[in-house]
Amino acid sequence: MRTKYFNLRSTLRLHLVLILIAIYMQFGCKKLISIDYPVNKYTSEQVFSSTSAAVTAMTGVYANFRTMQKNINSGLMADEIKLRQVSQSDVYYINAVTSVDQLNQARWGQLYSSYIYSVNSIIEGITESNSIPEDKKKVLLGEAKFIRGYCYFYLVNLYGDVPLVLTTNFKTNANIKRSSKADVYNQILIDLKEAKANLSPEFLSTDLTTATTERLRPNRGAATALLARVYLYLGMWDQAETEATAVIGDNAHYELLNDLNDVFVKNNREAVWQLQPEKQIDGSTNTVDGQSFIPRDGGEPQFSVSDFLMNAFENNDLRKQKWLSTITYGNEQIPIFYKYKIGSSNAGGIQDQQEYVMVIRFAELFLIRAEARVHKGLLIGANSAESDLNTIRNRAGLLNTTANSSETMLDAIFHERQVELFTEGEQRWLDLKRSGKINEIMTSICQAKGGNWLSYKALMPIPSSEFLLNPSLRGHQNPGYSE
Repeated sequence: MRTKYFNLRSTLRLHLVLILIAIYMQFGCKKLISIDYPVNKYTSEQVFSSTSAAVTAMTGVYANFRTMQKNINSGLMADEIKLRQVSQSDVYYINAVTSVDQLNQARWGQLYSSYIYSVNSIIEGITESNSIPEDKKKVLLGEAKFIRGYCYFYLVNLYGDVPLVLTTNFKTNANIKRSSKADVYNQILIDLKEAKANLSPEFLSTDLTTATTERLRPNRGAATALLARVYLYLGMWDQAETEATAVIGDNAHYELLNDLNDVFVKNNREAVWQLQPEKQIDGSTNTVDGQSFIPRDGGEPQFSVSDFLMNAFENNDLRKQKWLSTITYGNEQIPIFYKYKIGSSNAGGIQDQQEYVMVIRFAELFLIRAEARVHKGLLIGANSAESDLNTIRNRAGLLNTTANSSETMLDAIFHERQVELFTEGEQRWLDLKRSGKINEIMTSICQAKGGNWLSYKALMPIPSSEFLLNPSLRGHQNPGYSE
């Protein structure tokens, strides 16, 4: 939220679109977007004067948004990823992040400046436009509010109470206080409900009318799935079950794939929403996870699978066989993450792209519904927590769960989330927090990693730079951290 850089609304909208188009030109998202006229002909009046221009702006958000899909630091903070080489991530690995950490500052800045401010500008521009047809407005507003809800979900879970920025007014944003978690969650629900109502059940192309096989723009299923997750976090069990069931029952668009090797390829039917990776300088089109976890030929991996995660898998779990691998470095066999198969060594043009970044995945909905059903007393039998949990376990080649009480079933579900959703969407870190077991688990985990766990570390610090920019934040740092 770099409010000192904000300018008047019309100028900002022009700058926003120019930046977003520049991002597009750099990343080459040919499947996402088509520009109808030269960039230098855009004016503040033209930014939202047509559907294609507005789509360009929204697509630019997606092009930029994929840079946030890097779950490494949260995986390092938790018990998923082992750090093998010295890097900026050292402080995350030993749970010693401070308010001056540059990566944390960049994360906060991305969420506010790059995404929330951008979609706020788009929401205002589309709402005020007299040129965009109403049906297209609905879709674009649905997409923008979905992104805003998604960003605030992570802000409130990583930082706790956060400023709730819903406007581009620089005077308002320059002096905005932290809102309570309850108020932030209320806004998330408002945004996601509107997104669900406005978005099509189909995956749409850039004309916002034609259905496409590309799963790169969020649709109604994505909004519904994220609503299910939010309701789960809020302990609203009926609503979590209802929203999860709506996605699970959409057989026209989604299914649980039998072959685990197919789960992370582009446009597969287990994908609820994906992002297209950028083309690298060397011509490769691999995902961020592929770049980070699969080293170049002969190289030492910077990250490997932690012993804690390796030991969490049951015997004969196909996920351990298909989604993990090993490489030889020197005389050492090193376990690496292998959900994505294409690493930095695999060069190739954009047309050869085989994998997209998975943001929301169908399998999660079964685990959401299972957890909600436990709290509703639906433990075993048909249409129960047991049946949903076994759906995921059986796909992984495992026998049915033996859990038969609320306590053992919840433990089984959280364990299944650990071995199913690892390195996806920071879910493990957030699960440790919401389970109430983070202090119990992280005390020994952090010590084993060379750090010292203190309970306040469950929240990230607000970056120190924000206290200089926003006077209303001063005196309101998260406990345990300096401003």
